[in-house]
Amino acid sequence: MVDRDHPGDRRNVLFRADGSAQIGTGHLVRCATLASELVDRGMEVHLAYRPRPDLPRWALDRFPGTVHQLPAVSTPVPDEGSPVSHAAWLETSQRDDAMLVEALIDETPGGLPLDWIVVDHYGLDARWHRAMRSRCRRILAIDDLADRPLDVDILLDQNRDPGVAEVDYPPVMRNSGRILAGPKWALLKPGFRAKAERPRTPRPIPRRVLVVMGGSDPRGLTERVIGALDGVTPSLELSVVLGDGRPSDQIRELAAAGGHAVDVRIAEPDMPTLMSNVDVAISAAGSTVWELCCMGVPMALIAEEVNQAAVVVQAVHSGAAMHVASPGGDEIRGVLGTMLGDPGRLATMAAAGQSLVDGQGTVRVGEMMVTP
Repeated sequence: MVDRDHPGDRRNVLFRADGSAQIGTGHLVRCATLASELVDRGMEVHLAYRPRPDLPRWALDRFPGTVHQLPAVSTPVPDEGSPVSHAAWLETSQRDDAMLVEALIDETPGGLPLDWIVVDHYGLDARWHRAMRSRCRRILAIDDLADRPLDVDILLDQNRDPGVAEVDYPPVMRNSGRILAGPKWALLKPGFRAKAERPRTPRPIPRRVLVVMGGSDPRGLTERVIGALDGVTPSLELSVVLGDGRPSDQIRELAAAGGHAVDVRIAEPDMPTLMSNVDVAISAAGSTVWELCCMGVPMALIAEEVNQAAVVVQAVHSGAAMHVASPGGDEIRGVLGTMLGDPGRLATMAAAGQSLVDGQGTVRVGEMMVTP
């Protein structure tokens, strides 16, 4: 391990990720979570990102190291071969992106001798990985699509069942990299582990509901969910988490029209405390699911993105969640009524979630990265 008392032993890690309303903020958030663990282990962390007008500032502010802005490219040099399915998310070619990252490394004092590059981007594949090989000792990719060639030393997919990952990833891996799959490796902040260790006291009449549809919610699921709760009795106490720029006044009006009390949080920084005070959650099936599992919060899950299906399968199969097949009013009311009307079911779901996610995933990944 790195000797924390000797600064000369510090090692550098460069993260490459982006965010926007279309991309979401989850890639940047999980990079920041892993980066914080590495800082605690004595490593120095850097983030390279491409600015976008709809990228919320908080998504960058949570990164615990130096944040580097990559310049725009007016006339990209085309990549050889076929584009990846999310090529548009990069806003340039992989070749140009790699050259810009290399220039960033060269311009940084000391040339940033890199122990690791961590890349969390659907728009980058083995071509980019190979271009960066000479700049680092090892590469870790965070992914949940398995839809493009990867040339990395470690592949981390916290959303895919380990057995499924062992089938899906070998065909796209261009070397013998290690595959870390499943919620055992979920990148959660330490606050979730700490809060989860405190016993939860079930309420006789559960009615506190958390609604969280991700940092960007481009499909407007939050409004659809709140509208679907119109007329649900007894009235609920709603905690709604929104990203920056979301219409909080509209959410409050929808909740009031449905007869419910509502507390709207914008880019809530303390999700563990908020989750510890609710009875159930209605959530998009992203990384938040693993946080809810760790906290023992039963949940109704909505999946409208391809990469969320694997999350739903694992959470529902474990007994920690119920699936909302369509975010329509009848479906949401039916699932929520089933959960709130059976305290015994809620206790079973809470225990199942905590059995699935112990909150140690970030520690496990950090330990692997500091081990030579």
